[in-house]
Amino acid sequence: MNKKKDAIAYYEKGESAFGETKFDQAILCYTRTSKLNKDCLGSHFERGRTLGEQGKYRKANRVYRRVLLMDPRSKLAYYNNGYVLDMLGKTDESIEMYQKVIDLDPRYVDGYYNLAIVLTTEGKYEEAEEFYKKVLELKPSDAPQVSNCMGYSYFLRGSFSKAITEFQKALTLDENYSIVSLNMSLVLYCEDDFEGALKSYEEGIKTLENKEDVMETLKEYIANYTCEKDRIKKKLDDKFVETLNNDERLLLNKLLTSLNNILKLLNQYSYHEEKENKL
Repeated sequence: MNKKKDAIAYYEKGESAFGETKFDQAILCYTRTSKLNKDCLGSHFERGRTLGEQGKYRKANRVYRRVLLMDPRSKLAYYNNGYVLDMLGKTDESIEMYQKVIDLDPRYVDGYYNLAIVLTTEGKYEEAEEFYKKVLELKPSDAPQVSNCMGYSYFLRGSFSKAITEFQKALTLDENYSIVSLNMSLVLYCEDDFEGALKSYEEGIKTLENKEDVMETLKEYIANYTCEKDRIKKKLDDKFVETLNNDERLLLNKLLTSLNNILKLLNQYSYHEEKENKL
């Protein structure tokens, strides 16, 4: 029996299964590869990636820790583990992972992006801004994405006029950027401009209709907004709310109402879109 040859064959089967989103099958193949060749870094890495795709973040984290023991300079393992740790709510550890990514590769744009996003969710807005600036420095063509992220950061801070300015800047650079229109809708809800919010929402949905992967995009947007809603609800629980002043409580409730409004509309649209696809 040629273990090396068999290991390669199982690895290739795992890649094929992953590409077809047959994740359980992919994991079996990668596990088999690792048993045949325990030093095969790729099989461990791909198993972690597959577990992440399944939302099995604790298991994925354990696998990535093993990968990093085998190769402490694996930029992608740090990067993927950063995402996994963020999903587990371990934001401090997630930040450490992304910091390690950019230490290893100071020109890795996605590392700066994700680091800035995690810092934003932690309320470290000024720190996040510095990393968004670094993205622009390394990749000026990402200006619409950076303006969208900055606008969302201002939205979370309650600086609604600044948020609108950033979203308008993003739409000037890319008028078909659907998530910006939806984010603009969030801000306008908070400003009690319901007519403007609905118009902005409709613009975002109209842009979505031109895409082939409408349902996948919708699912992604709904998941992101739901995640943000859950974060805010957690801040408003009995233990944390006592540390907030009146203005902070009002802002969080306003953000929560806005997110509920956009989620209600997106879920309605998603339902009708799915129904039409089945007809």
